[in-house]
Amino acid sequence: MVRRLGRVFRDHFDRVCRANDWTTLTDKVQHLSLALEGPAAEVLKDVDETSTTAYDDIWALLARRFGQTDAPRDAMRRFDVCRQMDNESIPEFEAALRVLYREAWPHASAEQRDSSLKRRFEEGVVNPKLREYLSLHARDDDFAASGNARDYTPEEMRAYHYAPTRPYFRYCRCGR
Repeated sequence: MVRRLGRVFRDHFDRVCRANDWTTLTDKVQHLSLALEGPAAEVLKDVDETSTTAYDDIWALLARRFGQTDAPRDAMRRFDVCRQMDNESIPEFEAALRVLYREAWPHASAEQRDSSLKRRFEEGVVNPKLREYLSLHARDDDFAASGNARDYTPEEMRAYHYAPTRPYFRYCRCGR
């Protein structure tokens, strides 16, 4: 989780730079230095902020300190073992798979992506009946997993966000 947050932080910081028109490396280094706290700010001790490569050096040190050395390979491994959690909805599981796939294979074609996402989604769904339904009714044109799942699931499951831990039936009290 921490590793993914580093990438999310960098993407967010790049958007903030564009929004605030911080285009020079000096501005970016200054604002990035101010944004870092705690252990992240400790990496600044090893950076010469007047250097022309200071901005890239900070990100490299942050990646070394908090990131992973082989991010795509780790994402591939996590993608291959990804399963739907008990409290995770179908759309949330689909989104998690898409993020992992994008990290693991950023240059894959749409056809390769859809095929791999379909396979992993069908294998990773918790509900065995839904898993069987998806494998029998798979659409060949694109990865529309949650669309297929919505076709299968009854209205009551939609209300529960497809969470497999919720009951699919209502309980009634019996007098004893």
